Amino acid sequence: MQITTMPDRRSRYRFKQWQESVPEPAAWDIEGFEVDDDPSGSLCLVPHNPNVTLHTVSIEKITAPTK
Repeated sequence: MQITTMPDRRSRYRFKQWQESVPEPAAWDIEGFEVDDDPSGSLCLVPHNPNVTLHTVSIEKITAPTK
């Protein structure tokens, strides 16, 4: 999951998923922009299969390059 502040100050939300045994795909599965001026966001991890392990999750700020 990635949330990026765009040059026009809107937030872009993107998400992709893949099997652990294959390389990360280049394309995003879901992508969209915020609908108002609220730059907040969230992430929820909900396993579909009850026999799963959630490893360490890290959240890192990504700073958009300046022109």
